[in-house]
Amino acid sequence: VRSPLPLSLDHINCYLLKEDNGWCVVDTGMNGDAAKQQWLDIIESQLQGAPISRVIATHHHPDHTRHMGFFPKATLIDYSAKYEQDKWYDLPKGEYQVTPHIKIIRTPGHTKEDLTVLVSEVHNIEPKKLVTVGISHLWWYEGKDDDPTAQDMPQLLESRAKVLRLVDYLIPGHGPLFK
Repeated sequence: VRSPLPLSLDHINCYLLKEDNGWCVVDTGMNGDAAKQQWLDIIESQLQGAPISRVIATHHHPDHTRHMGFFPKATLIDYSAKYEQDKWYDLPKGEYQVTPHIKIIRTPGHTKEDLTVLVSEVHNIEPKKLVTVGISHLWWYEGKDDDPTAQDMPQLLESRAKVLRLVDYLIPGHGPLFK
């Protein structure tokens, strides 16, 4: 989902991952009439009546989190905890297996609270091949090696190397998929 932003950076990538009993949203985008209408249209026309049961935030910048309240029944997962309604569960440090095919790993650098979502056995990118895709804000988009807002650039570079060892493809926060 290419969600519009009311900023000079004009969009954010949000993701819908099909689960057994619903959908998982990775990053929800930012408030604004166009983004809100986009989510309403997606929910009505593309989810086949299945609920959004889970929301994962890659980090806590507002362009990635401002629409979390739009999904009040969903379980929320961030870098350190899982929130189910009014209950808070701490996650283990390092990595957390969300479903058999969705895992989160802590990958600080852009912020101290960054995580990367690893999605395994993705079948719609390469014909006849299952691949692992990483969803991460360690890159803004392919070819942008610097990060002027990084809290810790050496740690960001270390996290990038870690992710590149684990994935076949990467989808950054503001650009298209790359290998």
